Amino acid sequence: MVIFLYGPDTVRLREHLHKLTTRFIEERDPSGMNVTTLDATSASASELMEVMMAVPFLASRRMVIVRGVCDAEDDIQEWITGRLERFRTDDDVVIFVHGDKLDAKNALAKLLAKEQYAIAFATPEGDALHSWIVRRVTELGGTIAVDAVAHLASALPDDMPMLGNRLHQLALAADGAMITREDAVALVPEPAGDVVFALMDAVVKRDHATALQLLEQQWQFRGDAQQLFGMLVRQFRIMADLISYTEANPDAKESDIAKSLSLHPYVVKKTRSLMRGITRDSIARSVDALLTIDEKIKRGAGQMPELLAVFIREQ
Repeated sequence: MVIFLYGPDTVRLREHLHKLTTRFIEERDPSGMNVTTLDATSASASELMEVMMAVPFLASRRMVIVRGVCDAEDDIQEWITGRLERFRTDDDVVIFVHGDKLDAKNALAKLLAKEQYAIAFATPEGDALHSWIVRRVTELGGTIAVDAVAHLASALPDDMPMLGNRLHQLALAADGAMITREDAVALVPEPAGDVVFALMDAVVKRDHATALQLLEQQWQFRGDAQQLFGMLVRQFRIMADLISYTEANPDAKESDIAKSLSLHPYVVKKTRSLMRGITRDSIARSVDALLTIDEKIKRGAGQMPELLAVFIREQ
């Protein structure tokens, strides 16, 4: 029997895997001696074959959990592909786990996704994410205000492990009381990066009115023009790094880009969405203009809000 669990929502994926493992032990293997987990990205081909072809010990079935199957070496993926039909008809339960989106070019991933017991765990969005937050807090024995749900969904939209961890902390701290927006903001601050992405999006689209409005809102909210200026410079430099990296590695996945550039996957995803039609030269001109602003500020030749407003209008 083959089961394939995959997708970026590793919280729900792990929970489902735990349920399957617990049920198997209760019904088939009280000793727990016939449940084996291995990582296909670090195990050798011979180790993998030995584990997957072993016979049960004092039980009728075994459960083998193979993590990282779609990121394993080619020889391992080829061997698994050649044995899939046998795994399907075997009494043993083989669970392949891939805690990320599938690579459309990966032949084994495409095969496993078609299995009868393939289950995708996509990151919930919109109302589904709001419902997930409420349900998780309820499972933890708490309640949460609607505006607190909205804040957490906005602040951590693509990081389910972190969101689950923060909900656990909030429920413990609330100790039976309703989790308020103030509680949520105290633990998970307003996502400053999202403001920068929105501002950058408006600048790139030459939507001057929206960009200037966002700029004004940030002066009033933060009162720190230099901090926002630094964030804008950093964002342009990230865009330049992304262009260089993707030119050299056109088939790279977002997770690989994030790891290579030491960026959060969410930052990579959001930044790439801004870059349609953007060239290396246009980024370089923008960075030069921002550095000119910095020099003027240091010479006392202007104020940051006014100079940034001029920068936006000239984009």
